[in-house]
Amino acid sequence: MFLFFDAVGTLLRPLPDVVTAYHQYGTAHGSQLEPEEIRQRFARLYPQHFCRLADVESALQTSESLERTRWRSLVTELFSDVQPAAALFEELWEHFAQASSWELYPDVAPTLRQLKERRLPWGIASNFDQRLDAIIAGIPELAEAQTVVTSATTGWSKPSAEFFQHAASQVAKQTVGSPIQLWMIGDNRSLDFEAATACGWQALHLDRELNATKEAWQIRSLVEVLERLSLS
Repeated sequence: MFLFFDAVGTLLRPLPDVVTAYHQYGTAHGSQLEPEEIRQRFARLYPQHFCRLADVESALQTSESLERTRWRSLVTELFSDVQPAAALFEELWEHFAQASSWELYPDVAPTLRQLKERRLPWGIASNFDQRLDAIIAGIPELAEAQTVVTSATTGWSKPSAEFFQHAASQVAKQTVGSPIQLWMIGDNRSLDFEAATACGWQALHLDRELNATKEAWQIRSLVEVLERLSLS
């Protein structure tokens, strides 16, 4: 058995949150946008730059340079009142590359400790770029991940089958003998749960806002992971 966790929204959250960080840096560069306007613009622009539904296959292909280009385009369009926005983008890019700009959810550390005690191997599989490596290295609990798979280095983003195939191949390189059961745990039902199960993996959908767990594949906290694994 090998467990993969999604990164942002599952293990990590930005500190401060994205809107606050964007507002702070934007204001420093002369932007007049208020936090609510930034929130609305980000919610509208992110799918346009990263989830081009009119050309799904093209949207799922990526690289380090393409990830950076997409983020630059998003920041430039969002901060339309900052001209040019190149310096603002660079500062935001570097901000989110720092481990200090992220924090673990409260249920992460105890869950990873339990996995370590039971000698269950785990890794991280995320739609992210090479900055994630430095972030993970700067957070002791995450630095123990046996495998880290990112969309930028894979060349494909979740929910593509190619992403999960690459992750499986990385695990295969580390193991000898019969195939290992692969699990995906993430907060995005489409990108993590549905995409993984479509590739033959086991999966759990993390929804911390659930009032009650309704399905066997739904969890409200990562501390429920081991219980669900024992029932599988």
